[in-house]
Amino acid sequence: MKPALLLAFLGTLLASAAFADRLATTEDGRKVVLRDDGTWVFADPATGTDLPPIVLLQVTEIEDGRRGCWIEMEATNVTEERLRGFEPSILFSGTAPAWKRDVSFRFPALVPQSSLRINRTIRDEKCSAIGDGRIIRIAGECRNGQEVLEAGDCLARTEVRPGNQLIDVRK
Repeated sequence: MKPALLLAFLGTLLASAAFADRLATTEDGRKVVLRDDGTWVFADPATGTDLPPIVLLQVTEIEDGRRGCWIEMEATNVTEERLRGFEPSILFSGTAPAWKRDVSFRFPALVPQSSLRINRTIRDEKCSAIGDGRIIRIAGECRNGQEVLEAGDCLARTEVRPGNQLIDVRK
């Protein structure tokens, strides 16, 4: 092999290795693959990430009100099953002592193929103080066909829009 061709081959190999997927561990011990395009998936297929999402979540509105930060969130049930008491708990990244806790958004019932919007006022805090959030837990009934999924599987199959696992509350 010619030296110039060998150098080009080695350069391509090194460049592709620099942009290869990386394995990481979440705070709760699950393995995830961090892709070079900025997306991620669970490394263990048993977590259900190869399956389609059950619920799509999106912050639709946020504003500072008289009583605190008002957040409206929309949940869309993308299955053919009725979900009851779907409740994502979100841990916000703010540094104020109040944000050492999580905030739950409870959707009483999500009928198949429909959306529901709910809102919460996070009292006595400006929206800029609470930071962005990530879903840390899901309670309620989450289904895959007739089977009720465990909370971890439901969390793995809840998709946050616009395409990452963070709840963006920046204005």
